[in-house]
Amino acid sequence: MDPLKEGDKIFAELAKQLDEKTITDIDRATTFLESLLKETQGLVIVDFLDTGNWDCIDGLEADREKGLLFLHWRDYRKRSETEEQALARKMAFPADLYAAMIHFNEIRIVDTSKFPLLFVRGYALKDKEIKKYLKKASEDFELYDKGGFFSKLVVRKHEGIWQVIDCLNTPVISMVILPKNAGLHPSDSKFILFDYNLLDCLQRLRKISEELDDENFTDRDAICERANTARRILEYALKTECCYRYDQINVKKEYSDLKLGDLIKILNNSWNESIKKLFKRLIIWSNELSHDSGKPVRREIASLLSLLSMCYIEFLRNEIKLKTLPYFS
Repeated sequence: MDPLKEGDKIFAELAKQLDEKTITDIDRATTFLESLLKETQGLVIVDFLDTGNWDCIDGLEADREKGLLFLHWRDYRKRSETEEQALARKMAFPADLYAAMIHFNEIRIVDTSKFPLLFVRGYALKDKEIKKYLKKASEDFELYDKGGFFSKLVVRKHEGIWQVIDCLNTPVISMVILPKNAGLHPSDSKFILFDYNLLDCLQRLRKISEELDDENFTDRDAICERANTARRILEYALKTECCYRYDQINVKKEYSDLKLGDLIKILNNSWNESIKKLFKRLIIWSNELSHDSGKPVRREIASLLSLLSMCYIEFLRNEIKLKTLPYFS
């Protein structure tokens, strides 16, 4: 099949061969991606949350011991170039390798009425972890903050070769792989990525809310556990909001160090008074159920925490003006 005209069919065929729709093992993920690149000749689209995009995947590498996955956009190390060709190419692409690094978490294959979407998700990476892995044995190394909250940029010289590596340093789903004939603009993919992150939060919160609706759900430790889970999901949603508002806010801490109180302070100036009052109440309830407050553990409070978190996420989806394309519903 022609990957330019029938990429959607290639994606669908590969997805059919899978027993699972979520791949969490890096070996299976590497095998799946290798099959995808073989069948498409690397002719796919990779879109990112900041509307950055690739027109192909030139290759991949995996450090299974460290759990790291490297997707290559342009790898000139393996291409035969004359001196003149290399000089001309370096006017546009001065480095010999352009890649993305992910501390691999999962690939989610999401079926639609048109073709499957491949969402790639990593774990959080701190600056010191990026430096520990990529700075080692580098003759030259610089780590840059791209300003988008969810990725850092490394420019390094390794074994005499210049490399530019996008390090996806948050577990927010910020990468989607699409067939060439998807017919989508990078801005469409940006909204799909925001929508998928927030809809995932809503789905998880609905499960908690349904459990807390049961009047027989009275175990105090279990109630507190559900409230803590709701708090973690809300933190994830607010970190997704930080990705949306990155040009309006100043985030000084790294992803792993940001707690609910930190996120509320960071985003506070972006909210109206009603939202500010809502979060004052949410933080009181979440603290009450997360610590030994000495107060009664009430199922109703945990239920309100999850329900109002859902309300805020719906409000945020409306503000971002997320409109899931018809065939992705």
